[in-house]
Amino acid sequence: MWVREVHPLVKILAAALLTAVGVLLRRPGSLAILVIIVLFLGWQGGLRPSRRMGVGIVIMLLSFGLVNMAFGTQPMDILRNLLRLAVLFLTGPVFTLTVSPRKLVQSLRRSPLPDGLNIALLVIWRFIPVLLREARQIQEAARLRGLRLVPGQLRLAFRSVVMPLCFQSVSFADHITVALEVRGFSLQHSPSIMPGPGIRWEDILFMILTVFLPLAVLVGERILCFG
Repeated sequence: MWVREVHPLVKILAAALLTAVGVLLRRPGSLAILVIIVLFLGWQGGLRPSRRMGVGIVIMLLSFGLVNMAFGTQPMDILRNLLRLAVLFLTGPVFTLTVSPRKLVQSLRRSPLPDGLNIALLVIWRFIPVLLREARQIQEAARLRGLRLVPGQLRLAFRSVVMPLCFQSVSFADHITVALEVRGFSLQHSPSIMPGPGIRWEDILFMILTVFLPLAVLVGERILCFG
C-alpha cells in the first residue's frame, strides 16, 4: 500500500511522463515494460479489478486488435498499438484511484501555480474515480431493468450507458462548481492546521519506477534504433 503514500504532485508528473513516453516508444518490448510498471504500481496501491472489469478490458483490447486486422495492419504493429493503448488506458485510473483527496488539496495549496489552475487540476484528477463509480451504478441500474449488454450491441450500449454517463458528467461539473462557490473554497486559505505531505522514501522509489526507468527505456530504444 506504499503507493498511496506517494506525494500527489509526484503522481501527476509521473502520469504525464508515462503517457508521453508511451506515445514515443516504438518497440513492443519497451511498451510491455511500461505496462508491467503500471500494473505493478496498481497492485501495490491495493487496486484489485473485478472479473467483470477484467473481461471488459480484454474485450476492448481484442476488439481494437480485430479492427486493426480488418484494415490490414501488420501483427507487430497491432501488438505495439495494443500495448500503447494499455499504457494510455491504465495510467490515469491507476494513479488517480490511489490519491487521497485531502493530500491532493494540501499539495496543490502549497504549489506555486495559480488558484484557477490548481482547482482545475483538483477537479480533473478526481473526476476519473467519480466517472468510474457512476458507470458502475448505471450498469447496475441497466441490469436491474433487465438489459443485458453483450458485444455487438453498440446502439443499446450507447443509449443505456454512454448517454446517461454524459449527462451525469455534465451534472457533476455543475454541482462541483456550485459547491466550491457556496463554500468559498480557496487554495490560498487553509481550513486545516495539518501540515502538507512532504517528500519521503515512497516518493523516491515511485520516481525511480515511473520517471527514471521509463526514460532509460526510451533512451535505450533510441540508441538501438540509431546505433
